[in-house]
Amino acid sequence: MKKLIFPILFLLFLFLFAFLTLRIPESLPENANIPSEVKEILEPERIEKAILYSNFRYGWYFFSEIFSFAILIGVLFLGISGRIRDWAKTLSEKIASLPSAPLLTGSAAILAALLITFLSATKDHPVSGGALSFVLLWGIVGTFAGRYPKFGFTALYLLLFSLLITTLQFPLNYYRNFVVEHYFELSTETFGKWFADVVKGELISNLFLILLIPLAYWGIQKRPRDWWLWIAGGSIPIMIFFIVITPVYVDPLFDKFEPLQDETLRDQILAVAEEAGIQGGKVFQVDKSKDTEKMNAYVTGLFNTKRIVLWDTTLEKLTSDEILFVMGHEMGHYILHHIWKFVGIFSITIFILLYIIFKTIGLITRKWGERMRFTQVQDIASLPLLMLMLSLLLFFISPIFNTYSRSIEHDADVFGLNLTRNGSLAAQAFVKLANENLSNPSPHPFIEFWLFSHPTLKDRIAFCKNYSKADPNEK
Repeated sequence: MKKLIFPILFLLFLFLFAFLTLRIPESLPENANIPSEVKEILEPERIEKAILYSNFRYGWYFFSEIFSFAILIGVLFLGISGRIRDWAKTLSEKIASLPSAPLLTGSAAILAALLITFLSATKDHPVSGGALSFVLLWGIVGTFAGRYPKFGFTALYLLLFSLLITTLQFPLNYYRNFVVEHYFELSTETFGKWFADVVKGELISNLFLILLIPLAYWGIQKRPRDWWLWIAGGSIPIMIFFIVITPVYVDPLFDKFEPLQDETLRDQILAVAEEAGIQGGKVFQVDKSKDTEKMNAYVTGLFNTKRIVLWDTTLEKLTSDEILFVMGHEMGHYILHHIWKFVGIFSITIFILLYIIFKTIGLITRKWGERMRFTQVQDIASLPLLMLMLSLLLFFISPIFNTYSRSIEHDADVFGLNLTRNGSLAAQAFVKLANENLSNPSPHPFIEFWLFSHPTLKDRIAFCKNYSKADPNEK
């Protein structure tokens, strides 16, 4: 009975926390204090909705993090990970004993991937060459799983573990990303399109999971005294690889990308890019209005895959001059090498975090290994423990990353202003962004410190207005 006290208390705490943070009130309390800067930025009919939506997002972040930790803790201390390992081992041995096992597993993998690919296709996103390339990769992985029983065992464990985690988190994923977005009238996406994207995302993420996790455990087994060093070092080229391929091979599976259609605006953007020192820049628009009412623009990729992307909602809701500032901001990320700086800082962080895990994970396995049904980190059943430790460390250092991110976002704002030299238009663009995305322009300082990767809209708007006042030559 004593062993059940802590789990019961934890579940009660989780329920109470969810009840307090995840309910969506229909209106603000009558005595709610709305900061004056919020009234100055948001349209009157948007203020209440924006604050309710923002407060929900803040509470959701902390709840979802705690919920994810709770799932991993439960999987570990209920011995579920060990049981999944045992099931995967038994099943992989039975498959390996079948005649023509590689042909059987390869065919099964490619047929399953092909079925998912066709079922998740839509009128606007039919089956493409990129999607079929992932189907082929699944077939290759399946063939190797049948040919090499040890790899097959690991792949089966990863599939079963991923299925469990995805199933447990699906209700929350559906509530947050579909129900809530429609409740606040920010989403225009049908359930079929939303679910198809979820399925495609799982198909791709599980493929990379099966390709990369066995490599990590191979390193742990071969280099038990310094595995953290090799895994951290190997993560750097892998991270760069994903940054390079994602814009070209992954993103188009979910959204329709095409060169910017407005030729006049395209020429203006390219002229600003040339002034910034960018030659041969690529600007794309993406069809997001079928999914959302929000606006966004971003820079992505490296080398020849680097591109600036504008959502069509941004093109519809901002003026040409406002878009030029947004593009100037994104060009700033390129010229100021922010992606490379992020890669460098994240790489150093991974080295430090994996070293901390390396030095402490043995203490955990020695104390609770029998209960978790594994005693060595080389055991694939330790994956949830590694995930839990890494995610906890990343959670607690996230304010540091966000502080740095706010700094480089401010630098990009300055770059965009120096290019366009029109602070009032830049401020107006941020006002529209706040109103369309239901952003609280003036959050609590703690929320800003912990969650915000960009400066608050209040600060960005104030900076743009001050820039305008300080610049007598503003166009």
